[in-house]
Amino acid sequence: ASGGTNGDADDDDYENSMCLPTWFPLVFTLALPMPETLQSLDLTTAHASKRFGANLTIELPRGYPTTSTLQIVSYRITSSTYLKKEYIEKAAQAVTTTASEALEHGEECGFACCASAIECWNEYMEQAEASMMMTQESNDEGGDRNSGPIHDDDDADIHWITAETTLVDRRSVFQAHLCRVSSDDMAHRAVRKLILSSTKIQRATHNMWAYRFIDKLEDGKELLKHDNDDD
Repeated sequence: ASGGTNGDADDDDYENSMCLPTWFPLVFTLALPMPETLQSLDLTTAHASKRFGANLTIELPRGYPTTSTLQIVSYRITSSTYLKKEYIEKAAQAVTTTASEALEHGEECGFACCASAIECWNEYMEQAEASMMMTQESNDEGGDRNSGPIHDDDDADIHWITAETTLVDRRSVFQAHLCRVSSDDMAHRAVRKLILSSTKIQRATHNMWAYRFIDKLEDGKELLKHDNDDD
């Protein structure tokens, strides 16, 4: 009888070990797609990257899925022409909500979380497309707006300075633009505002950008943040 009891216990231990794979943690990146209509107007990223507007880096931690659940490691907007930080934040929130619900039942949720993120992201892409269409219609009615920046109450804190001269290198013409920024969101809004301010800039083959700023944390420490176009 005692042998049978030990056997049952061994079986239970084996089943539990099968629920906790030893090869976790596992990290992967979910690339969120851009609609083709926005890809054609996104001049802030290299051609190969235009198909995606944001990235979500996700971790399946040790103990997944029975004792811990899927977690967001980081997320970022990779295109800044028509996309706002709010879009990727909402997609990340959808992943977190789905993962929390799955943990209550000890269920695998990798595919479900990715589906939630894509569904949420696509809803915001529809809004971005609508915004793009309105901007294009406004540009068509108002003609070339290269004479000055667009007027947007949400971007009143953004002020661009444009170089009066250009640099020519192997038949490529470069013109510098400078703007003060204090956050990732402000940097992306600034690039978006600059591109939408001029049909000449929109027609450029490639608009390269880079930014750097110091973020002051709550504990008084300072953190240097930076990002740039791949080129």
